[in-house]
Amino acid sequence: TYTGEDLQVSQIKTTGGAATSLISNAGEADRWGGEIEISLVPIEDLLLRLGYSYINGDYDKLPETCGTNIPVTCLESEKFALRSQSPSNQLNFSAEYVFARTSIGDISGFLQVNWQDEWAETVLWTGVVGGEPVIYPFQGMDERTLVDARLSLENIPVGDKSKLRVSLWGKNLTDNDYPTFSINFGGLGLITEQYGEPRTYGLEVSYDF
Repeated sequence: TYTGEDLQVSQIKTTGGAATSLISNAGEADRWGGEIEISLVPIEDLLLRLGYSYINGDYDKLPETCGTNIPVTCLESEKFALRSQSPSNQLNFSAEYVFARTSIGDISGFLQVNWQDEWAETVLWTGVVGGEPVIYPFQGMDERTLVDARLSLENIPVGDKSKLRVSLWGKNLTDNDYPTFSINFGGLGLITEQYGEPRTYGLEVSYDF
């Protein structure tokens, strides 16, 4: 648990169809949470890991969102602000196994699965429409599950002390289509989203000497 003072946070403001990012003073913020990790070796050469984390909190004060009409109308921004600009829940599982140890090197495999729940793209999203203040709802970034894997031939002897490793890896193997950021352009009716990398593969060679 911790309390931050004189915090500055990033928010989005949309005016006349133009979206801008700005830094706002958030006063104090309270955060609390926890993390647990378990490691297990059920059989020789197999390592399993399971981790879970949780975080929650509140922003205590944000600048009011005010319009331009006279008399000026303002909204209390903190009533609409995001509680935490990150996933509240995350779960991570990994397994690493050495299939065989040979004279030319060790054959190993690694699998990782990461899940996180939905989250919002910004702390606060404000605007002015017709001279009146508006606080837009969050677009919301979807929950996602990413699966990565690697197959390696490692500890390949090269010379007296040098070692070589050759790995075939893949990321986002399920080709999950997940957003990482979004902007709502308000009155223009446009919504843009940025997405994470699709399924990718690669070959990696490393040399230790």
